[in-house]
Amino acid sequence: MSQNDREIVQKNKVRIGVVAKGMLDGSIDYIEGAVELESLRHKIDAYNNDLDFLAFITIASEVDLDSLEGNETEIQKTIAWAKDFSLIQCESLAQRFK
Repeated sequence: MSQNDREIVQKNKVRIGVVAKGMLDGSIDYIEGAVELESLRHKIDAYNNDLDFLAFITIASEVDLDSLEGNETEIQKTIAWAKDFSLIQCESLAQRFK
């Protein structure tokens, strides 16, 4: 792995910490953050069975952002489900990648 590749991986690790923390403090939309975390895991070569990312893989595959647009009731219901499903993992990622 080149120095440039290591720097890119490190920047993505920092971004994971920022996104997870933002999801927890409400500064980043929880569903959009979950989708971003799922995407970022590939950019740091996280193992496919990394328990902290598995919840976000599920959320990203289950949630259709386009269908939620404009439906505040469904958005709030989906956010509540996603938080219930992944809050511990989100806290763990925030801690791991702070």
